[in-house]
Amino acid sequence: AENYEMVGRYVQTACTIFVLCEIPMTFFWGEYIGKVILWMGFEESVADLAHTYVLISMVAGIIGGLHQAFMDFLEVVEHETFPNILYCVSAVVETIFVALFALYPQVSMAVFGLEPSLFVFGLIFLINTIIFLFIGIIIPYYKGWCTGYFGLYLPDMSVVKLLFNTAMPLAVGGILSYAEWEILIVFAAALGPAEVATWGLLGSIWNVFESTTSSIGSAAEVRCAYQFGQGRPALAKLSAYKSMFLSVLI
Repeated sequence: AENYEMVGRYVQTACTIFVLCEIPMTFFWGEYIGKVILWMGFEESVADLAHTYVLISMVAGIIGGLHQAFMDFLEVVEHETFPNILYCVSAVVETIFVALFALYPQVSMAVFGLEPSLFVFGLIFLINTIIFLFIGIIIPYYKGWCTGYFGLYLPDMSVVKLLFNTAMPLAVGGILSYAEWEILIVFAAALGPAEVATWGLLGSIWNVFESTTSSIGSAAEVRCAYQFGQGRPALAKLSAYKSMFLSVLI
Protein backbone atom coordinates (compact mmCIF):
# COMPACT_ATOMS: atom_id res chain seq x y z
CA ALA A 1 0.00 0.00 0.00
CA GLU A 2 2.48 2.65 1.31
CA ASN A 3 0.03 5.50 0.61
CA TYR A 4 1.40 7.60 3.45
CA GLU A 5 -0.37 10.81 2.51
CA MET A 6 -3.78 9.12 2.49
CA VAL A 7 -3.13 7.65 5.94
CA GLY A 8 -2.39 11.15 7.22
CA ARG A 9 -5.57 12.47 5.64
CA TYR A 10 -7.65 9.81 7.38
CA VAL A 11 -6.08 10.53 10.77
CA GLN A 12 -6.49 14.31 10.49
CA THR A 13 -10.04 14.08 9.16
CA ALA A 14 -11.08 11.60 11.85
CA CYS A 15 -9.64 13.84 14.59
CA THR A 16 -11.44 16.88 13.18
CA ILE A 17 -14.79 15.06 13.04
CA PHE A 18 -14.25 13.74 16.56
CA VAL A 19 -13.65 17.22 18.01
CA LEU A 20 -16.61 18.73 16.13
CA CYS A 21 -18.91 16.01 17.49
CA GLU A 22 -17.58 16.24 21.05
CA ILE A 23 -17.98 20.01 21.42
CA PRO A 24 -21.82 19.98 21.44
CA MET A 25 -21.78 16.93 23.73
CA THR A 26 -19.64 18.90 26.20
CA PHE A 27 -22.17 21.73 26.35
CA PHE A 28 -25.06 19.25 26.54
CA TRP A 29 -23.69 17.41 29.58
CA GLY A 30 -22.58 20.65 31.16
CA GLU A 31 -26.19 21.80 31.02
CA TYR A 32 -28.01 18.58 31.96
CA ILE A 33 -25.69 16.46 34.11
CA GLY A 34 -27.04 17.99 37.32
CA LYS A 35 -30.62 17.19 36.32
CA VAL A 36 -29.67 13.61 35.47
CA ILE A 37 -27.98 13.15 38.84
CA LEU A 38 -31.03 14.51 40.66
CA TRP A 39 -33.30 12.24 38.61
CA MET A 40 -31.27 9.25 39.82
CA GLY A 41 -32.13 10.16 43.39
CA PHE A 42 -28.91 11.78 44.55
CA GLU A 43 -28.75 14.92 46.67
CA GLU A 44 -28.22 18.45 45.42
CA SER A 45 -24.63 18.43 46.68
CA VAL A 46 -23.82 15.43 44.49
CA ALA A 47 -25.37 17.16 41.47
CA ASP A 48 -23.19 20.22 42.17
CA LEU A 49 -20.09 18.02 42.31
CA ALA A 50 -21.01 16.41 39.03
CA HIS A 51 -21.56 19.79 37.42
CA THR A 52 -18.11 21.07 38.45
CA TYR A 53 -16.46 17.85 37.31
CA VAL A 54 -18.18 17.14 34.01
CA LEU A 55 -16.81 20.06 31.97
CA ILE A 56 -13.19 19.46 32.86
CA SER A 57 -13.76 15.74 32.36
CA MET A 58 -15.20 16.29 28.88
CA VAL A 59 -12.27 18.51 27.89
CA ALA A 60 -9.87 15.85 29.15
CA GLY A 61 -11.89 13.30 27.16
CA ILE A 62 -11.51 15.30 23.94
CA ILE A 63 -7.75 15.64 24.42
CA GLY A 64 -7.52 11.99 25.40
CA GLY A 65 -9.42 11.01 22.26
CA LEU A 66 -6.93 12.88 20.09
CA HIS A 67 -4.10 11.20 21.97
CA GLN A 68 -5.65 7.77 21.42
CA ALA A 69 -6.14 8.47 17.71
CA PHE A 70 -2.47 9.34 17.30
CA MET A 71 -1.40 6.29 19.32
CA ASP A 72 -3.64 4.06 17.16
CA PHE A 73 -1.96 5.56 14.10
CA LEU A 74 1.45 4.59 15.50
CA GLU A 75 0.21 1.06 16.14
CA VAL A 76 -0.96 0.68 12.55
CA VAL A 77 2.37 1.91 11.12
CA GLU A 78 4.35 -0.68 13.08
CA HIS A 79 5.38 1.38 16.12
CA GLU A 80 3.04 -0.26 18.59
CA THR A 81 5.62 -0.67 21.37
CA PHE A 82 5.86 3.07 22.01
CA PRO A 83 2.09 3.62 22.55
CA ASN A 84 1.89 0.63 24.92
CA ILE A 85 4.78 1.93 27.03
CA LEU A 86 3.35 5.46 27.02
CA TYR A 87 -0.10 4.23 28.09
CA CYS A 88 1.40 2.28 31.00
CA VAL A 89 3.57 5.18 32.18
CA SER A 90 0.65 7.60 31.89
CA ALA A 91 -1.62 5.32 33.95
CA VAL A 92 1.02 4.84 36.67
CA VAL A 93 1.75 8.59 36.90
CA GLU A 94 -1.95 9.44 37.04
CA THR A 95 -2.62 6.84 39.76
CA ILE A 96 0.30 8.05 41.88
CA PHE A 97 -0.79 11.69 41.76
CA VAL A 98 -4.45 10.90 42.49
CA ALA A 99 -3.41 8.79 45.49
CA LEU A 100 -0.99 11.50 46.65
CA PHE A 101 -3.60 14.27 46.49
CA ALA A 102 -6.30 12.08 48.07
CA LEU A 103 -4.19 10.83 50.99
CA TYR A 104 -2.35 14.09 51.68
CA PRO A 105 -4.76 17.06 51.45
CA GLN A 106 -1.93 19.48 52.20
CA VAL A 107 -0.39 18.61 48.80
CA SER A 108 -3.62 19.59 47.05
CA MET A 109 -3.75 22.82 49.01
CA ALA A 110 -0.14 23.62 48.15
CA VAL A 111 -0.50 22.93 44.42
CA PHE A 112 -4.04 24.07 43.58
CA GLY A 113 -5.10 25.90 46.72
CA LEU A 114 -8.10 23.54 46.98
CA GLU A 115 -9.17 20.65 49.17
CA PRO A 116 -9.13 17.23 47.44
CA SER A 117 -12.29 16.90 45.36
CA LEU A 118 -13.58 15.60 42.04
CA PHE A 119 -12.61 18.92 40.48
CA VAL A 120 -9.01 18.52 41.68
CA PHE A 121 -8.87 14.96 40.38
CA GLY A 122 -10.29 16.21 37.08
CA LEU A 123 -7.45 18.75 36.90
CA ILE A 124 -4.97 15.94 37.46
CA PHE A 125 -6.55 13.91 34.64
CA LEU A 126 -6.50 16.93 32.33
CA ILE A 127 -2.89 17.92 33.04
CA ASN A 128 -1.70 14.33 32.75
CA THR A 129 -3.52 13.90 29.43
CA ILE A 130 -2.09 17.12 27.98
CA ILE A 131 1.48 16.27 29.04
CA PHE A 132 1.39 12.77 27.58
CA LEU A 133 -0.30 14.03 24.42
CA PHE A 134 2.68 16.30 23.78
CA ILE A 135 5.13 13.52 24.67
CA GLY A 136 3.27 11.14 22.37
CA ILE A 137 3.54 13.60 19.46
CA ILE A 138 7.01 15.09 19.97
CA ILE A 139 8.95 11.82 20.31
CA PRO A 140 7.51 10.17 17.15
CA TYR A 141 8.16 13.36 15.14
CA TYR A 142 11.71 13.55 16.50
CA LYS A 143 12.33 9.91 15.55
CA GLY A 144 10.89 10.46 12.05
CA TRP A 145 7.98 8.01 12.43
CA CYS A 146 5.52 10.57 11.02
CA THR A 147 7.54 11.59 7.97
CA GLY A 148 5.39 11.66 4.85
CA TYR A 149 2.10 11.14 6.67
CA PHE A 150 0.99 14.61 7.74
CA GLY A 151 0.68 17.97 6.06
CA LEU A 152 -1.71 20.88 5.51
CA TYR A 153 -4.32 18.94 3.55
CA LEU A 154 -7.51 20.51 2.24
CA PRO A 155 -10.79 18.81 3.25
CA ASP A 156 -11.52 15.82 1.04
CA MET A 157 -15.19 14.83 0.94
CA SER A 158 -14.35 11.35 -0.37
CA VAL A 159 -12.30 10.75 2.78
CA VAL A 160 -15.11 12.12 4.99
CA LYS A 161 -17.69 9.93 3.24
CA LEU A 162 -15.57 6.81 3.58
CA LEU A 163 -14.94 7.51 7.26
CA PHE A 164 -18.65 7.90 7.97
CA ASN A 165 -19.53 4.77 5.98
CA THR A 166 -16.95 2.82 7.96
CA ALA A 167 -17.59 4.39 11.35
CA MET A 168 -21.38 4.15 11.52
CA PRO A 169 -21.65 0.32 11.45
CA LEU A 170 -18.76 0.11 13.92
CA ALA A 171 -20.47 2.66 16.18
CA VAL A 172 -23.71 0.67 16.18
CA GLY A 173 -21.79 -2.51 16.92
CA GLY A 174 -19.90 -0.80 19.72
CA ILE A 175 -23.11 0.45 21.31
CA LEU A 176 -24.70 -3.00 21.14
CA SER A 177 -21.57 -4.64 22.54
CA TYR A 178 -20.53 -2.26 25.32
CA ALA A 179 -23.39 0.10 26.17
CA GLU A 180 -25.54 -2.43 27.99
CA TRP A 181 -23.83 -1.64 31.30
CA GLU A 182 -24.50 2.08 30.92
CA ILE A 183 -28.11 1.48 29.85
CA LEU A 184 -28.79 -0.82 32.80
CA ILE A 185 -27.76 1.96 35.19
CA VAL A 186 -31.11 3.56 34.34
CA PHE A 187 -32.85 0.55 35.87
CA ALA A 188 -30.46 0.61 38.83
CA ALA A 189 -31.58 4.19 39.44
CA ALA A 190 -35.09 2.90 40.09
CA LEU A 191 -33.70 0.97 43.09
CA GLY A 192 -31.97 3.95 44.67
CA PRO A 193 -28.77 6.03 44.64
CA ALA A 194 -26.76 3.42 46.55
CA GLU A 195 -27.46 0.88 43.81
CA VAL A 196 -26.36 3.38 41.15
CA ALA A 197 -23.05 3.99 42.93
CA THR A 198 -22.49 0.26 43.37
CA TRP A 199 -23.33 -0.42 39.72
CA GLY A 200 -20.85 2.24 38.58
CA LEU A 201 -18.12 0.83 40.83
CA LEU A 202 -18.69 -2.69 39.52
CA GLY A 203 -18.53 -1.31 35.99
CA SER A 204 -15.06 0.10 36.66
CA ILE A 205 -13.89 -3.25 38.05
CA TRP A 206 -15.37 -5.07 35.08
CA ASN A 207 -13.50 -2.76 32.69
CA VAL A 208 -10.23 -3.98 34.20
CA PHE A 209 -11.04 -7.59 33.28
CA GLU A 210 -12.53 -6.63 29.93
CA SER A 211 -9.35 -4.81 28.92
CA THR A 212 -7.57 -8.19 28.68
CA THR A 213 -9.78 -9.52 25.90
CA SER A 214 -10.27 -6.14 24.22
CA SER A 215 -6.49 -5.73 23.97
CA ILE A 216 -6.33 -8.98 22.00
CA GLY A 217 -9.05 -7.66 19.71
CA SER A 218 -7.19 -4.38 19.19
CA ALA A 219 -3.99 -6.25 18.36
CA ALA A 220 -5.90 -8.43 15.90
CA GLU A 221 -7.35 -5.36 14.19
CA VAL A 222 -3.91 -3.82 13.76
CA ARG A 223 -2.29 -7.00 12.44
CA CYS A 224 -5.14 -7.82 10.06
CA ALA A 225 -5.25 -4.27 8.72
CA TYR A 226 -1.49 -4.28 8.22
CA GLN A 227 -1.50 -7.60 6.36
CA PHE A 228 -4.39 -6.48 4.16
CA GLY A 229 -2.57 -3.22 3.44
CA GLN A 230 0.48 -5.20 2.37
CA GLY A 231 -1.65 -7.36 0.05
CA ARG A 232 -1.36 -10.51 2.15
CA PRO A 233 -4.95 -11.69 2.86
CA ALA A 234 -3.82 -15.19 3.83
CA LEU A 235 -1.68 -13.84 6.66
CA ALA A 236 -4.51 -11.53 7.72
CA LYS A 237 -6.79 -14.56 7.97
CA LEU A 238 -4.15 -16.43 9.98
CA SER A 239 -3.80 -13.49 12.39
CA ALA A 240 -7.56 -13.42 12.88
CA TYR A 241 -7.69 -17.14 13.68
CA LYS A 242 -4.81 -16.86 16.15
CA SER A 243 -6.50 -13.97 17.91
CA MET A 244 -9.80 -15.87 18.15
CA PHE A 245 -7.94 -18.85 19.64
CA LEU A 246 -6.20 -16.68 22.26
CA SER A 247 -9.50 -14.99 23.17
CA VAL A 248 -11.16 -18.36 23.75
CA LEU A 249 -8.27 -19.51 25.99
CA ILE A 250 -8.37 -16.32 28.08
